[in-house]
Amino acid sequence: MFNPYFIVRESEMLPGVKGAFAIRDIPKGTQIVQYRGKLISKELSEKISSNHRDRGELWIFTLNDKYDIDGSRQGNESRYVNHSCDPNCEAINYDDDEVWIETIRDIKKGEELTYDYGFDEPDEAFPCLCGSPKCRKWIVVKDYKFKPGEHEELLQKQKEFLEENIGVDDKTHFAIKKKKEQKC
Repeated sequence: MFNPYFIVRESEMLPGVKGAFAIRDIPKGTQIVQYRGKLISKELSEKISSNHRDRGELWIFTLNDKYDIDGSRQGNESRYVNHSCDPNCEAINYDDDEVWIETIRDIKKGEELTYDYGFDEPDEAFPCLCGSPKCRKWIVVKDYKFKPGEHEELLQKQKEFLEENIGVDDKTHFAIKKKKEQKC
């Protein structure tokens, strides 16, 4: 499907992972893509989230109290807009019915499109790799307050997760794994 605002190619932030890049200048306030995918129940979302997590995919989007959107099934190119702690887009949920990715500032042709995924709690499997000076080191809401020792505990859990599931200890673990799989 053709998107008039961006193309999908390898991310500059996350080598080995796809990202969305502006193919023209895009003004602030532009709806660039609707986040699409199969509507799934919260119960099913919980079950399949661990499968996504093990593959390093963040394609389930909270829609409302009843449903989530699984971008890996019947999804579109919106799933390739990556996270950043200093984003140029935001996800807007309209009436708990649909989600659109919209620009929050003017974007230049060639820029990678990003929005803040803003998880309620950090997950050791998903450190933030955006590289921004504003990076929070974990994909969490801006105002998340780490409890004493929590950051260190997450780092230890992340190390264990990597050793157990992937066998590498590099912070770009999923990108490395995917790149190796693509070469095979």
